[in-house]
This record gives sequence, structure tokens and C-alpha cells, in this order.
Amino acid sequence: MNIPLQKIYDGFAQTYEKNRELFDMTEVFNSFYEGRGSKKGKLLDLGCGAGEPFPRLFIDRGWNVTGVDFSGKMLELATKYAPEMKTIQADMLGVEKFDF
Repeated sequence: MNIPLQKIYDGFAQTYEKNRELFDMTEVFNSFYEGRGSKKGKLLDLGCGAGEPFPRLFIDRGWNVTGVDFSGKMLELATKYAPEMKTIQADMLGVEKFDF
């Protein structure tokens, strides 16, 4: 794991939480989701961060979401804002196989 970069993201978690309302991706998500109807599935989000905005949007539509991030602080936020998401603390570069 790249520890210095991990510490940067751990530090960014506090800033992210203070400004999380600035990351409204609803329009982008809705544009992507148009035409999918009520289809649901599984989403593996590598670099899920705080569980927002995309994991939360998929969860709200009934998807099963697994999030991977190497920042423990960001995953703490993910647990707070997307508690339905299964979280895994790992470096995505080392991820070889997932069964979710």
C-alpha cells in the first residue's frame, strides 16, 4: 500500500465531509441511468471514498454495492453515509478477485 498517499486521503476525509453537498452528481447519474428501467444489480466501486455520490445513488435504487478504498477515514464516512454498502479496506491495485 502507498502509505503517504493513504495519509493524504485520510486527511482529505475531513475536508470532504465539510463540503460533501458540493458533490451533487445526480444529473450525471440520472443521465446514465435513463433507459435502464428498474434493473438492479451489483456494483463494485474501486476507490469508493465516502460512499457518495455514486454508491449512495445505486444503493437508493436497490443495488448491492461493495466499496473498496485504502483510506480508513474515507471508509468511516462511507459507513456513515452509505451503511448498506459492504466496505473493504484495500489498495485497488492489489485486488485480483472479488466474489460479491
